[in-house]
Amino acid sequence: ATAQCKLFRTPRFLGAASNGSLYAHQWSSGSRIDLSSEDLPRILEGIGSAIAEFHALPLELRPLSPPQLMIDEVNIIRSDLSRLVPQHETEIGDTCDALISVLPDLSLQPSSLLHGDLHLNQILIERDRPLLVDFDRAGRGYSCLDIGSFLEDLHSRGVTREAQAAFEDGYSCGSGNPVASDHVMIGRGMALLRRACEPLRELDPDWRSKLLASVETCQRYLEGDHR
Repeated sequence: ATAQCKLFRTPRFLGAASNGSLYAHQWSSGSRIDLSSEDLPRILEGIGSAIAEFHALPLELRPLSPPQLMIDEVNIIRSDLSRLVPQHETEIGDTCDALISVLPDLSLQPSSLLHGDLHLNQILIERDRPLLVDFDRAGRGYSCLDIGSFLEDLHSRGVTREAQAAFEDGYSCGSGNPVASDHVMIGRGMALLRRACEPLRELDPDWRSKLLASVETCQRYLEGDHR
């Protein structure tokens, strides 16, 4: 399905195990993106255009979570985070409620093909073109979730606003229809809550403070503070 795409490529599918639990793809010699490169804005602009082309593919895959199931997911996250830091249950609950209140807005948006777990480690550069990998969460859904997830990953890695804006510019030019900033903030908020436990999984001694920082940043985004 991606063979005719001009702005990106994907590893060629080779086959699957008989039980459907293991998939084989062509080995890629692509390289990781160098965040210290002077060409980073240009690279990210190209990735933005590539994601726009990917989102426009007319593939009918399984649907991703509609707003109601996303609300259920946020409630599960609320429960998990509250068990980890019970003394902050109120703040966690307030942030989750704020996110839940805006999720129904997405039901008015058109669906597109989504990667479903888009971040910098899912993209390699091969012969000056982005190579997208890891599609186990791909399906149809709302483009703002991919965009917000990727932007939040860039932010967490210390990528400058100018370079982040280059990604957004590339996406806008490629899609011809920029995603509304408030919807992007919903995507960023979802990404923050979904990843809030990652420091604990990585055995980071500061996992509590980082978990709470994710919750607080999500709240700021939903209040319109996009710093």
